[in-house]
Amino acid sequence: MRKPAVTRDTVWLASADITCVLIALIGQVILARSLFATDYGMMIIILDAFATLMILVDAGLPTVLLRDGQNAPNAVRRAGRRILKLQAIIAIPFLLIGLGAGTLFWNDSIPLVLTGAAIATAQIAVRTHRAMLRVLGEARLEGMTKVVERAVTVGGYATLFLTGSNIAVHFASAFLLGSLVGLLFAMILVRIISLDSEEELDGIWLNNKTLLLGALPFAITLVFLPYVTRKEKFILAIFENYEQVALFHVAQLAWLAGLTIPHAMRAAILPVFGSSNDLEKEVANTRKLTLFLTPVGFLIGALLISILIPMVFPSEYSDGSLGANASAIFMILLSGWALTMLCVPEYTKLLAGDRPWRYTALHGLIVGVSTIAGLILIPFIGLVGAAWASVIGSATMYFFSHVLSNSKFDKNSITLAFTSFVCSLILYDFLK
Repeated sequence: MRKPAVTRDTVWLASADITCVLIALIGQVILARSLFATDYGMMIIILDAFATLMILVDAGLPTVLLRDGQNAPNAVRRAGRRILKLQAIIAIPFLLIGLGAGTLFWNDSIPLVLTGAAIATAQIAVRTHRAMLRVLGEARLEGMTKVVERAVTVGGYATLFLTGSNIAVHFASAFLLGSLVGLLFAMILVRIISLDSEEELDGIWLNNKTLLLGALPFAITLVFLPYVTRKEKFILAIFENYEQVALFHVAQLAWLAGLTIPHAMRAAILPVFGSSNDLEKEVANTRKLTLFLTPVGFLIGALLISILIPMVFPSEYSDGSLGANASAIFMILLSGWALTMLCVPEYTKLLAGDRPWRYTALHGLIVGVSTIAGLILIPFIGLVGAAWASVIGSATMYFFSHVLSNSKFDKNSITLAFTSFVCSLILYDFLK
């Protein structure tokens, strides 16, 4: 079995995530061209609602496995089975709550509600298998499972598009098929490369009670985590309409595509930080990489998205008929991407540290501050307010990642953060 490595695993995960994002963008273009904006927005809200609810089933357990698994690689498969059994028990009440609430709020879209519940459940199960693959040094195989899942999903979308379907639940069913194929593929890979050893992880893995208590900070964090990228859409659905949700989702898709880089870096760094004897050295090396990638990514993102959104999405997402220009909204979000990228070392240091409740507090602050910002801004300036609320959340992440991890603010990092903010303002003004 291979050991995790920062550079190698970052390259594999980032490459896979970028590939998935490109495939997903094709899928979103198909959805936008196949469904009415109202149906598209409703499908997004229902799927996001179940994803937000069912993420709690994760219970923080795969994160603990990522942190501790490298200490006893032969115990990873056994630990994974243990996590899945606990998650299956936890899932039952959440599924009942989700299905009950879903049929109450969307009683005319019950098939879509049921499909959304099934998708969210499959997505939770695959997280544990991917965590096992990453701990075993196989980030490349983890990436393959993501690409296969996304390719099957978008292949289903394309088939439906070619047959002329415009029914949301049909496309959600294609999403479910992709999720199930990705889960099955991950299960097979784990079984092939791992040892079915009787060895156990130690520490908090002594019994289920200590394991759940040890994972509690990460589990509580998961209460906040889904809202980091979804709260603006929920607020838009309340104060505006599903068309506004669809437009913001299109702008956010491009932003989320960029976030694959910092997410991949965190994923690759965490096992290394968790087992490092010189954490500050690892943080310093990672910071150098983020300082290089941030301006490069900002420029590439601004150039590509200003061309791609008007080119591939229907005209109403760019001509202002839905209330704004998706490309202009993206330019605001781009400064939030830069802030997220710049705090990768501090964020991961906090996650790998011996005070996990600080990691929980960080996400509580992010969601709390940005939700208040959204509730204030969105009723007055709509989509633009949603974008700025998201940036405020990223700024909160940047500031408190440093504070809570006891890290010094780097001058070059602050300069890049301020420069990205100014550039976003200029680009938004040019494109609006």
